[in-house]
Amino acid sequence: PEPSKTEEPAKDDRITGKVVGKDVFLMDIMPEFVTDYVYLTEEQCEKNDELYEYGRQYAEKHSEDHLAEYYKKVKYNYQSHVINGEAKPNMKKLQLDEIKEILNTYIGRDCDLKERFYETKEMFDGRVVEKKNEDFLNTVRNIINATIEKQQIPDATYMNSVDFDIWFYWPDADTLQERREEIVVPMRGMSKPFLYRTFDENGDLIEETVLFDFYNDIRNF
Repeated sequence: PEPSKTEEPAKDDRITGKVVGKDVFLMDIMPEFVTDYVYLTEEQCEKNDELYEYGRQYAEKHSEDHLAEYYKKVKYNYQSHVINGEAKPNMKKLQLDEIKEILNTYIGRDCDLKERFYETKEMFDGRVVEKKNEDFLNTVRNIINATIEKQQIPDATYMNSVDFDIWFYWPDADTLQERREEIVVPMRGMSKPFLYRTFDENGDLIEETVLFDFYNDIRNF
């Protein structure tokens, strides 16, 4: 695949001014969790409340948007980390060409995914079923790890322990108010499509592109 336009400059924060990799963290924490055990000041609590209240208002105002419902329940990971004093406020953000590069690297275009990712197994009761193989699981892990390497902390995450996890990345902004671009990444077994979405200044959806949909074999990368 062609190299990312942002990859080389992003490695050197003297050029971009952005913090790359784990250097964004101000303490030893996992990127997918917003800590609730750190003692917060009243001002920090108020800023967190404002952050989440805007998300709830956004979901109500944009109820016609099929992903807006998640904004009632998401965690605003990066901004919460910044507010809580756990992360630096100038992290490098995942870009569209980078997620396409990741999908090109680990998925590719010239293959039958169902033939590649499934194998037939005979169960103990004699039933014959198709199950996802080790290649599928490794591919999911590789995509997740490569995505985190490009942007250490997702801008927002929706986690449902029963069905799926969705991570939201904003290439052009740090807050929901400022966001005009959005990359939607399913982080559990490719159960949902990878999406690229654009918005106007009011937060209304302009366009949505399916970058990759495993179950429908859609690939736009």
